[in-house]
Amino acid sequence: MTLMIMLVLLAWFVGFPSQVAATFVPSETIRNNTLSFDDWTSPKTRIAYQNSAGNPTPFQELIVNGDFVDGTQGWDVRGEVETKDNAVHIGSEHSILAEHSSVAQLIPNTAKNLTFTYQVFTTEQHMGFDDPAFEVRMNNRQVFQIRAEDIQNGKTGVQTAHIDLTQFTEDYVLVTFSAGNTGDNENPSWAEISSVTTIPIVAHSSIQLTFLIDDLQQSASFIQYSSSAQPITATPLFTLIQNPENNILAFWSEDLSKNKEEVLHIPASLNNVPPQPIRFLSTVHAGDGEYVLEFTTPTDDSGNISEYKLYASLTPITNETDLSTLTHVEQTRESFHSPLIPGTEDALFIDNLDLNTQYYFAIMSTDEYGNHSDMQEEG
Repeated sequence: MTLMIMLVLLAWFVGFPSQVAATFVPSETIRNNTLSFDDWTSPKTRIAYQNSAGNPTPFQELIVNGDFVDGTQGWDVRGEVETKDNAVHIGSEHSILAEHSSVAQLIPNTAKNLTFTYQVFTTEQHMGFDDPAFEVRMNNRQVFQIRAEDIQNGKTGVQTAHIDLTQFTEDYVLVTFSAGNTGDNENPSWAEISSVTTIPIVAHSSIQLTFLIDDLQQSASFIQYSSSAQPITATPLFTLIQNPENNILAFWSEDLSKNKEEVLHIPASLNNVPPQPIRFLSTVHAGDGEYVLEFTTPTDDSGNISEYKLYASLTPITNETDLSTLTHVEQTRESFHSPLIPGTEDALFIDNLDLNTQYYFAIMSTDEYGNHSDMQEEG
């Protein structure tokens, strides 16, 4: 009899559904013929940004082997390329006439930024050669460049650059880094690239962030700017209010059952300071509806200018002019202009304008964080 009771009890326990990942406590969880389970599952959180369509898009790594620990695996390689110490060397001091070496990778166009570390070297001493010595292209449009004549003492030093990817409309972006000798068969240039990634948050005060939470029940999310600071409860949409300690933002979620996930970390930096206005803007009418706008590139507090915005008007442009009413001009030297480093002479080339019309121009710059400079009208 005792053995039969034991077998019945064993059958009852074995028959309990095994796929339910919860703890069943009959004496405490059956109330009014309702069966409930305790939740022991921690939330899983991803941080995202609101894209131009208002949809949350998570920050995620889209670059394969961006630290080059697996050599050039995942990259399309052309010319003289080798990897060493978690960096890729593009070109060499032995590059020959008009030879540009490159590495490229096709990624989905779902990232906000591309960040990379670079150092460019050159033995070129003459202006006009190795222009560019190093460049970055997105879908064959130049978005970043370094000219040999702008490099002091033969090398740039180690620098970090950010490229805004939200301005591309294609489903995929082909990212290409190239360097080499241009225009002669001596005095070459070359580059070292490392830490290519789409993960870091590069933001200013208008960039809205949000959390995507995978959990069985309602959860609250928290952010922490430093190890000594108090956590802040995140609202559904929030912006960074300060630069995180060591440029690392901590975040996590906790649900109503007090299940808390491990603290997560993501590289993040905040910059609310706009670039300096462009100075010395002058216009040269080249005839046949063509204009050349010459100016000195502005300085930025954190790096290079990311983009120029050029406007044309039939009347003089002032600080009171509503820029949204003006024509946004695209220059034709490059389909997507890549600004030079601060303090150098630059020019934008415009054509296809009416031959018999007087135009007035204004220009502003945008840094890699999305901050806009004040407008500079010609004169």
